[in-house]
Amino acid sequence: MSVFISKVNTMTGKLEWHLENENYDYDQEIARSSYGDMLHDTERNVKYGLALEKAIKDLHSKGVKANVLDIGTGTGLLSMLAARHGADKVTACEAFEPMAACALRIIAKNGFSDRIKLVSKRSTDLTVGEEGDLEERANILVTEVFDTELIGEGAVETFRHAHKYLLQSDCIVIPNKARMFCQIADSQYIHTCKNLEPIDTLRPPKNVPNCPGTISLHDIQLENLKDQFTPLSEPVQVFTFDFSGKSDIVDNENKCNKVTIKNDGKVNGMFMWWDTEMYDGIWLSCAPSWARSDRPQWRDHWMQAIFYTQSTLNVKKNEEVFLYSYHDQFSLWFDVRRAGYLKIEQPLCNCGSHMGYSRPRIGQLNDKDLNNQYLSALKSLIQPNTACLSLSNGSLLPIMAANLGARVVNIIEPQKIYRNFLQEYANENNIENRLVFYESIQAFIENCTDTIDVVLSEPYFIEAYLPWHNLYYWYALSELREKLGKSHKCLIKSVKIKAIAVKFDDLMKLRWPVYECEGFNLDAFGTLIEVNTRKVDNKLEPHSVWEYPALPVSDQFEVMELDFCKNIQQDLIVEKHGTISPANQEISNGFVVWMDVCLHNKDVICNGLLDTVETGKYLKWNRWVKQAVYFLDTTVASNQNFDWKAKFDASKGTFSFLLNNE
Repeated sequence: MSVFISKVNTMTGKLEWHLENENYDYDQEIARSSYGDMLHDTERNVKYGLALEKAIKDLHSKGVKANVLDIGTGTGLLSMLAARHGADKVTACEAFEPMAACALRIIAKNGFSDRIKLVSKRSTDLTVGEEGDLEERANILVTEVFDTELIGEGAVETFRHAHKYLLQSDCIVIPNKARMFCQIADSQYIHTCKNLEPIDTLRPPKNVPNCPGTISLHDIQLENLKDQFTPLSEPVQVFTFDFSGKSDIVDNENKCNKVTIKNDGKVNGMFMWWDTEMYDGIWLSCAPSWARSDRPQWRDHWMQAIFYTQSTLNVKKNEEVFLYSYHDQFSLWFDVRRAGYLKIEQPLCNCGSHMGYSRPRIGQLNDKDLNNQYLSALKSLIQPNTACLSLSNGSLLPIMAANLGARVVNIIEPQKIYRNFLQEYANENNIENRLVFYESIQAFIENCTDTIDVVLSEPYFIEAYLPWHNLYYWYALSELREKLGKSHKCLIKSVKIKAIAVKFDDLMKLRWPVYECEGFNLDAFGTLIEVNTRKVDNKLEPHSVWEYPALPVSDQFEVMELDFCKNIQQDLIVEKHGTISPANQEISNGFVVWMDVCLHNKDVICNGLLDTVETGKYLKWNRWVKQAVYFLDTTVASNQNFDWKAKFDASKGTFSFLLNNE
């Protein structure tokens, strides 16, 4: 059965109705899920297996039957590992119905239907008793309900409920505990993403420099910063979470650790990661390479995180400071102070910027080279009588234009949080009388009496999911063209969509189907992912590619250029095609696609590659914006020629990039 689903087209800004399969949401979720990533995580799978084997043997050696409960079974892997290692009874629960159905097929295919009972429920809905989901309480719990933050997916309540209602008092829990670590660091990347900084002669609002920020998680593949920070401390164990049931898991906990500084530097944040003891000395670690003796397992479902201090401290080697650590049931926050054993409040943004801008967006707004490009282009456009129009979300371009002497800058800004912040920014620099805000295009058309001389945009819109969704600017500009002066100029002249064939070290594991894992047949899962991947809205998906090492397989190439000098025509269709020949012998497993912005002064804002392409040298990418990635199917990945085609359809508000080989 098909159903109508309403969606806002992020490129056109219009509400549209689409006829989709009734399982549309499930299809999208499965295709974009992290199940494949977890199955590619060899360390995780092996150590869960070792822990189950040892736990079951320990119970059997005491003459006790092993009754295993697997919470959140996913594909059924952990349940099958338990059955393989001799569990007498296994009950698995999985609330996501498509995965529960898939797990049933996998369990049957591997011959465990008579030994594994699967219940399609949340663990908190399970019942125990003769007519219940479990005949009796389990004496082994195995589960994986963690995220990068460890407790962000509700692990605390999951374990607490299981101990209270589903497990025996002397049960074995896998994993039985976790340790959390922090390392104080001096990093230019952290500094750039921390707080907004002055731009030329412009000062940010007075609350910005000392704003404590928010507790939002900035998860990251830390391995890509390993040569770009100064460690100011050794890793410090800040929390231990006991999942065994032998002691209560504390909902709200705070710690204060005295830390000796090992290098001179600035404290502006810290790195966080965790490890778990699966069972009896079997450990699994998410630590980066510099904090462990073995090579780290690549994984994306558990990364590391950056947390930002509430203020910046200049410290000297051998100085002692205090690391404050807090957690509630779902969240974490940290700080570093010179004084110990204070009561530190949860950080709350008091400047507005951290509520409106992500950390990478703050980094982008602080990028000095980027701001110099904008300032150079603006200086050739702005005159004392210039009337400007700004089309972007939360952009600082209108502040720059007003500061350069524009008579008035009209800002179409639907987001109240950005309007308030830009007003404060203008107040701080005494240019508030030059800004006029409108909540919508319609409000501008109806109320603005200025004839616009210059149109400003990055373009940046918060609802943009893929790079070309920012083409909303072109649609909006075309709608407003009648309000513009006959000789008006635009900061942006055009955009160029570019691409390159690459060989990722690991990123492709997110989407490559898995048909076998730990010796089990997972054909049902592999087929499920393969089928649903074909159903997704777009084969291109956004990633911060700088976090995922990739070698070039081809030279970069231009897909198409879109010129903003004329209005967008509703019947406009731009189609391009070509053949890409590998520039070396590397085997491609994906393409990266991005959108560069060409300014009126012929300068180019590079949103993708930042350096020349050299064979055997890892590519350098823009860190502040996400690029689009097109993953090749395992059967297509090769070092052969690729025929590609691309299409921009103005009436539908769509851009597609496809390979004829697939």
